Amino acid sequence: MPSPEQPVTINPESYQLSIEGMSCQHCVGRVQKAASSVSGVQQVEVSLENHSATITGGAPHQVIQALTEAGYPARPLVKEPESCALPEVVNIIADTGPEAAGAYRIQIDDMTCASCVARVEKAILAVDGVESASVNLVEGIATVSGGEPDQVVNAIIDSGYPAHQLVKASRQTLRLAFSAESPSDSQLLELLKPFDDNTTLIRQSRHRADLETSAHPAAVLSALQESGYSARLLEPVDTDEAAASTREADEISRSWRRAWLAGLVGTGLMPGSMNGLLPAFDSSTGSRLLWGMLALVCLFTMIYSGGQYYFGAWKQARHFSANMDTLIALGTGAAWLSSAMLILWPDLIPGKKHLYLDTSVLILAFLQFGHALETRAKGKTRDAIRALTDLAPTSARLLIEEKEIEIPVAYLRIGDRIKIRPGEKIPIDARVESGQSAVDEAMLSGEPVAVVKQPGDELFAGTINTHGVLLAGVSHQSGDTALAHIIQRVKEAQASKPPIGRMVDKVAAVFVPIVLVIAALTFIVWLSIGPEPRTAFALTAAIAVLVIACPCALGLATPIAIMVGTGRAAQAGILIRNGDALQAASHLSHLVVDKTGTLTEGKPAVTGKFAYGIDEHRLLQLAASLESNSEHPLAGAVVQAAQQVAVKILTVDSFEAITGQGVQGVIEHQVYRLGNARLMTANGISIEPVRTAIENATAATAVFLADDTQLLGMLLLEDPLRESSHYAVRRLQATGIEVVICSGDNPQTVRAVADKLNITQFHSEVLPQQKAEIIQALQQQGLHVGMAGDGINDAPALAQANVGFAVGAGTDVAIENADVTLASNSLDSIRTAIDLSRATIRNIKQNLFGAFIYNVLGIPLAAGVLYPATGLLLSPVFAGIAMALSSVTVVSNANRLRFIDLGEHNQ
Repeated sequence: MPSPEQPVTINPESYQLSIEGMSCQHCVGRVQKAASSVSGVQQVEVSLENHSATITGGAPHQVIQALTEAGYPARPLVKEPESCALPEVVNIIADTGPEAAGAYRIQIDDMTCASCVARVEKAILAVDGVESASVNLVEGIATVSGGEPDQVVNAIIDSGYPAHQLVKASRQTLRLAFSAESPSDSQLLELLKPFDDNTTLIRQSRHRADLETSAHPAAVLSALQESGYSARLLEPVDTDEAAASTREADEISRSWRRAWLAGLVGTGLMPGSMNGLLPAFDSSTGSRLLWGMLALVCLFTMIYSGGQYYFGAWKQARHFSANMDTLIALGTGAAWLSSAMLILWPDLIPGKKHLYLDTSVLILAFLQFGHALETRAKGKTRDAIRALTDLAPTSARLLIEEKEIEIPVAYLRIGDRIKIRPGEKIPIDARVESGQSAVDEAMLSGEPVAVVKQPGDELFAGTINTHGVLLAGVSHQSGDTALAHIIQRVKEAQASKPPIGRMVDKVAAVFVPIVLVIAALTFIVWLSIGPEPRTAFALTAAIAVLVIACPCALGLATPIAIMVGTGRAAQAGILIRNGDALQAASHLSHLVVDKTGTLTEGKPAVTGKFAYGIDEHRLLQLAASLESNSEHPLAGAVVQAAQQVAVKILTVDSFEAITGQGVQGVIEHQVYRLGNARLMTANGISIEPVRTAIENATAATAVFLADDTQLLGMLLLEDPLRESSHYAVRRLQATGIEVVICSGDNPQTVRAVADKLNITQFHSEVLPQQKAEIIQALQQQGLHVGMAGDGINDAPALAQANVGFAVGAGTDVAIENADVTLASNSLDSIRTAIDLSRATIRNIKQNLFGAFIYNVLGIPLAAGVLYPATGLLLSPVFAGIAMALSSVTVVSNANRLRFIDLGEHNQ
């Protein structure tokens, strides 16, 4: 922990903000500009769909202030702890041990990243008397030694974070439901006193009780049931997804109500005027009084059905800006205002009078109708997230004091023992304690063969226990499971933008001002040369331009397709990091693949032994002893071969792993080396005695054993090809992608694999850094290169490639450096990922083409360029219909990605 004299320095970190008031791409541009103006901000990614922004660098509170001043109120968006990169220089530790003597704990809310931790620590350490402070981002708790707790809490609050001192740790809000009468307040608190004498009753009714306690939820439930109360635990209140669904339903409902009211008023006015049910407007007092009352009705309707547009436009005007709301507010406002002025001053415009009251409300009716359809269609883009969430059960069978109690998964704690019966889904990540079974992990890995599980093995939420009863200890809480991380990864990808989307943002940022200029010019031109009544004609054309040029379709074109495409990929077990990776994958021309574990099973076996000067038993013993200290895939095969014949493993001193060559160590005071031909050559050892055997074993990898002076023997190891590799390589080649093998294995083995798969480019005995150099050489030729790998040695190449693919069995380092993570170990998933990326980018281009063409054709049509030749002038009402349908069309086209058939990809 840094001392008060040592400033805490951190690297720029990403954090997310929830932003209100964004309605179009011009808003996105304003938000990006405001956030980028804050000192230290390096990158800004704004998602119109999620009403959020991902910011890199800068102080979050300063960014929030800048956005609020720009007219877009913002607040921190809490993410999964793992999504926030934590620099090593900030001391963020797990609170696993007892508190130090005299230490106290403070609960802190709204911390979202390491920057928050640094600010909180700085505020705490500035309090007089504080000796040390440790802030746990994951739990949102600070453990403090020294100082007055009240002063520390106030200092944290002053720094912008709600805080309070914890008297007891691990307090949790429980929701209880009773099928019969619930206990009284005093009975309930007395019943729970043995578990937690500080239990707080939040809400109590006849059949419900919400309470805050540190007692284990299962213990509370068990105590109630033993006391004769028929109780059960309800799931915790609304998750983010449930809240989003509720907001979506409310928004659709409001849009429908607004559309119906505006539609009824507008359709009542239009046919009434056309059919003579309403008198035509003239200068008489009676006519003006009637139409004045109707204008007030329309004004009320406009406020109810379009209030958010006018409020948004006013907010933009206060900051000298304009967006979609500005266009709608000006269009409908001009229609109503011009009509009201004619009603008050009939002689303002000579000749026949035109009122636009019906136009002002009908435009809003169609806009709200389109918004309802658009919101409903956008909601379907979250189906992939919902499908992933539904994979895991919501309840678990907990063992407590030899009893089984079913409780919601959200209440499980690390270390709890759960029971999983045959045929049940595993509710949470856990580790097997007793029992044996086979678990179907196709949901995560894509592999159809069930995996045998026995004590010590890990279980993952959402996978299926096929047979046998398993007792397991919970290893991760519900928000920290592998499935939860996948869901979070998908959400982050959906909120990102590819380069094509950022280009559209730049266009949209200047779109609205250009439209305002076009509308003004349209009014001026037709006012000068238009047919009589010129003012009415010019006003009609200008209003139509304002209404038809809404940039909604343009703004939705990219993010809606990204959301659907990445969600569909997640359903296929493909996790795409961001929009950049999605677009880059669609342009790949070459795919570099590692051999072991990617094209092959990754489970080599010893298929041949050649000993010289020692017997085969001694050869295997020395080799296995050396390899027992290695993590190389081939090492396990050698050790396993020794175990099968009960060979004793010897102690190895001075062990050393030589990258790309092999290992060496001292056994019984003698130096031995085990590795490839390069290791032998580097130490002056000839491999000529086994040259013939090597040439005959083209598909096997040769591993040589030598002492200081001579070759002692050779082991042949062979790693069989995956059954899917032939099919996957053919499919990749059929789409014009050239597959290149880069392997650290010997030339004969690599060539044999390449020949079997009909691959013409291959590289053998390649060191990890050389893989990256090979990729770089291809890129210098103007090629777009992908890399597929699964090991630590693949990390540099994965980072160098335009797109890195980490297969499901890969190491954390490989996955961290990859742009796309494949749940399956099959190379065929890469082709699926490329197909999906191409389909998504193609869909984006279709959306953008439609949006641009719509505006290119619609704006001139609305401005009346065809009127001199055809006498055609677009009504503002029809302009409103066209604008609404353009957004609905874009969203509907994007949703076609949900129905891409992936059946052929899983062959």
